[in-house]
Amino acid sequence: MKDFNKYLQYKRYFVALIIITLIATFALFSADNYNSPLNEIVILIISLMIGIISFTYYINTKKLYKTALIIILLFGLMFVFLSPMGSIAHEKSEFVHSEITSQGVLFPGYIDSQNNASGYLTIASAANLPKEKTIFTTDWSNENINYTKVSYNLDFKDNIFYSYVAQAIGIELAKILNLNNIFMLWFARICNLLLYAALSCIAIRKTPCLKMPMVVMACFPASIVLASTCSGYAFVYSFTLVVIAYLLNLYKSKDFSITKKEILIYTLLVLILALAQPVFVSLILLLLIIPHNKFKNNKYHSIIPSIILTLIVLLLWAKFSSYIGFSQLKFVITDYPSLISIIKIPNQIAMQINLFSVIDNHPLMLFNYSYLIFIVLFILFYPIKGQLTRNKKIFIAVILIITIIGLHVISLSKGIINLETGIDIIYYFPILVLLPLIFNINDKKIRNIDLITIMSVIIFLIFNLVFVGVLFY
Repeated sequence: MKDFNKYLQYKRYFVALIIITLIATFALFSADNYNSPLNEIVILIISLMIGIISFTYYINTKKLYKTALIIILLFGLMFVFLSPMGSIAHEKSEFVHSEITSQGVLFPGYIDSQNNASGYLTIASAANLPKEKTIFTTDWSNENINYTKVSYNLDFKDNIFYSYVAQAIGIELAKILNLNNIFMLWFARICNLLLYAALSCIAIRKTPCLKMPMVVMACFPASIVLASTCSGYAFVYSFTLVVIAYLLNLYKSKDFSITKKEILIYTLLVLILALAQPVFVSLILLLLIIPHNKFKNNKYHSIIPSIILTLIVLLLWAKFSSYIGFSQLKFVITDYPSLISIIKIPNQIAMQINLFSVIDNHPLMLFNYSYLIFIVLFILFYPIKGQLTRNKKIFIAVILIITIIGLHVISLSKGIINLETGIDIIYYFPILVLLPLIFNINDKKIRNIDLITIMSVIIFLIFNLVFVGVLFY
């Protein structure tokens, strides 16, 4: 009875969650959905149940990292099984890369053949993954794994191997168990999701501040959808949160407590991240925002070798991996349309908003602009204690701008960017967790703000799950 009375005081939140979800759902329905609504209703009911379970768990524990873990895993598993094959841009290529990694090939070698079969060696089952097909609309899912060697041209051939280790483990497990094709994809997605959930929750638990911003970013629907595919960027996204969490620990540390050991650990974390996404090497410069008095014996200058070492290692990686070769960079700098595209980044904001809903080529305008309003209000008004000085805010803003432009340049050099729309916003979303440090204007507690935020996160995830159901089922 006591527990029941406890939940009664939150009844308005449960009612709001259900009503808002229903309104959003029926706003999505087309005439076809109303004519045959069974699948959509089943997905809606399951999504609502998951949302209520997640919200109830937060009410019981008030533990943000545990709540984030529940949200990511429960909603993520729904996306694992509901998202069509290859529904995210480049998932097929990343599935192939994961399969190659499962063979123990860490650095794929290009096979140049005379019979028009040039590419990277994989198995036929991986190369034949359909695009935007569900298990009900293709025979591929029920076929046995075909181990015939074929060639395939990867979109992300230079991505570091450890971005695909989790997916490779899932694929290898499906092979060992001699299962059908679909289990290679499902197991790869599940392992990727588990890694994403683990790293994100470690970051949320360990960070001394910005816990709720990390929850919002980690549970952003597009982030969880991405983590529920074979995308190697799921590792980059979640590991970025880990790096930022460690930085914030250094920033909040006791006076004269930071030694060379802590600086070395942060340097290694940034290097691991930068080898997977080179432009995030910019995070090494954030060591400069840490106050002088945090360093043992006030040896602030000890961070300079770390910055130099990180840049040297990355330059060597760029030279030998061809992730972004110097000839490519020269092409970008001297190519007029490329330069115009970089200058026009502010004009691409409207197109970027359309990418909030990450299902490939299916923008959801109602969600996109609703989420934009939510995230802007959250950044401005969610209470952040211990505001930074103006100079430090400007410095962080400059680092973010440099990083975004760097991502743009790399994408141009690799030919994976649309000159009109720019780079997909998901690629720099994890660093936006720092935005509240720059733009937040409130340091006073707002009543029930955490409950409202968690409820909003859950509603947006339910909205996206139902959207997948409406589109494909």
